Amino acid sequence: MNNELGEEITIEEIHQVQLELLKQIDRICEEQHLTYFLYWGTLIGAVRHNGFIPWDDDADIVMLRPDYEKLITYLSTHETELYPLRLMHYSTNEKYLYPIARISDDRFKVVFAHEPVDYGLGIFVDLYPFDGWSNKKGETPTYFRARKFMLRNFFLSVYDHFPAGGVAKWKLPIKWILYLRARRIGTHGFIIRMDEEAKKYPVEDYAYVGNLNWAQDDREGTEKANLVPVKHRFEDAELTIPQGYDRILRDYYGDYMQYPPEEERCGHHSYKAYRK
Repeated sequence: MNNELGEEITIEEIHQVQLELLKQIDRICEEQHLTYFLYWGTLIGAVRHNGFIPWDDDADIVMLRPDYEKLITYLSTHETELYPLRLMHYSTNEKYLYPIARISDDRFKVVFAHEPVDYGLGIFVDLYPFDGWSNKKGETPTYFRARKFMLRNFFLSVYDHFPAGGVAKWKLPIKWILYLRARRIGTHGFIIRMDEEAKKYPVEDYAYVGNLNWAQDDREGTEKANLVPVKHRFEDAELTIPQGYDRILRDYYGDYMQYPPEEERCGHHSYKAYRK
């Protein structure tokens, strides 16, 4: 389909672009002696499908924080020779909305249904840093207490107008004060604060690691010993997965080899992608 944004592309074409991005990341990490892992739905795809889950619309990789920071530095300082690969990170794009990174193909344009800001994203791979999580299975990270307040303010900072809906009248003055403070600091400011706070929990000090900034619950922390790199078939490539993939996936998803009901076989990012 063609419109003013360009030619809309299919999920199969999206997967081909994401695969090329994953191959580039794999090559760069090998050259720079860095370790990454396919993770979440992309890891299920590797194990269950030897490639993408057919209906999934994103690709996820994780890295322990030290290697993550080295890759961010490499991508940001080699932008010209890596084009059309482009790093999306708060250090390179003040409009960017997340405390994680995305690696984007600039030949395409992605349009989300509900994102308030256009920050120039193309077809992308999500890149998550893993920091120190806990020293016991099931233990809630200390950082989650600080993150809850920062996330609330982060979402307030996104609004151009005071969001008064759904708030009891007696709470409005409190929310108004928080809103003004959030707008003063700004979305970019909160993203920097969240990431700097997560960096205070070095992976070498913890038995369990995880993505502190974007995790939804305690299940997302995994034992660091699970993250031993091994190669696994992914489409026509050999990419890196964690040796402890079965424990990681069972802890988070349960029986991950079981297909979901047909009505749930859809992408969860709610975007359309266009060729420029």
